[in-house]
Amino acid sequence: MRPSLILALLLSCGSEPPPTPPDPASLFPVAVGNRWEYRVAEPGKLEQTKTQSVTRTATSSAGDGFLFETVNGPNRTVSIQRLDGARLVRVSEESFANGALVERIHFEPPALRVDTHTPKLGDTYSTTHDEILVDGDGDPIGPRLHKSTTFLVEAIDESVTVPAGTFSTVRIRRTVVGGSAKTYWFAEGVGKVKEVGGQTESLVSYDVDG
Repeated sequence: MRPSLILALLLSCGSEPPPTPPDPASLFPVAVGNRWEYRVAEPGKLEQTKTQSVTRTATSSAGDGFLFETVNGPNRTVSIQRLDGARLVRVSEESFANGALVERIHFEPPALRVDTHTPKLGDTYSTTHDEILVDGDGDPIGPRLHKSTTFLVEAIDESVTVPAGTFSTVRIRRTVVGGSAKTYWFAEGVGKVKEVGGQTESLVSYDVDG
């Protein structure tokens, strides 16, 4: 079988030691069992509840990582993410709607989600990656989609109140060149507290270990 197969073929139940989670003070602590619940608000639509869970460890062609499952109404996304130093990156992703597979995507190199270390005000960093749609055999479907993304630390120790409480956060703006921009608020030892961009996600509850 091809080593590039997504998720089902990247997962492994072997005797590999689990990946080491980041420091508990990281902006996005990752450990099996961690779970976040968000209230999702979008103009003209009913509010929904979105949950994201780290369900297990996983092995991919990029190295050891974690399996994330995100559920938002009838939509579900399963992705492999891993820690590259302090950077949480997305290796691959499968999207489902009403139980049916919609698409499989491979990120090459893995796409940066967030740098989990506590940054300084004004820090900026940029990344590039290709998004590759693949079929069930892991073969590319159509052209690669090249993306360049810039992250800017806009605020440190910013107080944000959401249904889960009030948190001291780091505000980061992520801009895709030629595309959309989103703003995120992360709290040390908690993860993403709030997200604004097209829709607003606000943390309702969380269960974090490590």
